Amino acid sequence: MEDLVTSALVACVMLAGTTVYAAKPWDHGVAGVGRISISGGWKSTPNDFFFKQSGEQGYATVSRGLGGGQGTASFGFGAISWLEVSIDLFIGNDRFEIGGFQPINVLTYGALIGVRATKMDLFFPGFAPYIGVGIGPTLGYVFTGVDGETYERLVTGIAASAGLSYRFNDYFGMLLEYRFLYARGVWVTSGVNIGGSFVSLGAVIYFPRTVPSTSSGMLGSL
Repeated sequence: MEDLVTSALVACVMLAGTTVYAAKPWDHGVAGVGRISISGGWKSTPNDFFFKQSGEQGYATVSRGLGGGQGTASFGFGAISWLEVSIDLFIGNDRFEIGGFQPINVLTYGALIGVRATKMDLFFPGFAPYIGVGIGPTLGYVFTGVDGETYERLVTGIAASAGLSYRFNDYFGMLLEYRFLYARGVWVTSGVNIGGSFVSLGAVIYFPRTVPSTSSGMLGSL
């Protein structure tokens, strides 16, 4: 009896979830739709050039690091059915070490303005793969310890991204994204990569365009 009740409760929850979160196709694509997405994940930065240059100066590589956390807030608006303009604010950190210095910390943050091409409801309602590009001011803050060497440099970052998003309904969804950012900073021994690969998982809030209801149209025509 207990198993039967449990099975019934699970079936009800699944049915309710299907009803609440069933995405309906958007015939207009993303045209006129606003979007806010908040995501976070991991940043990995290859710095082969930095380690090579430092090694030639007698500073051996101690640790290449494993990367660090990162976060992104993205704001978009659909210009046409398959193209969105966007502004992304991002921050990420990394940490590695060479001989003769304290561990080196890299803090990268900035803003990117760009475009994103997408196909809403591809294969099934709510699913939307996308690719995008962006460019904007990127600040690299490279430092060692509290009283160590500190270098700060503002550059123009260039980014390319690809991702998958799924819209549960007209208002909420989720995304998985990969972004590569090209940006170069500087430190004591060499130039240093302050960009790298960003992998993110996040939530999406949509602001669907307003479509006049049939009743409103009928009242307006009277």
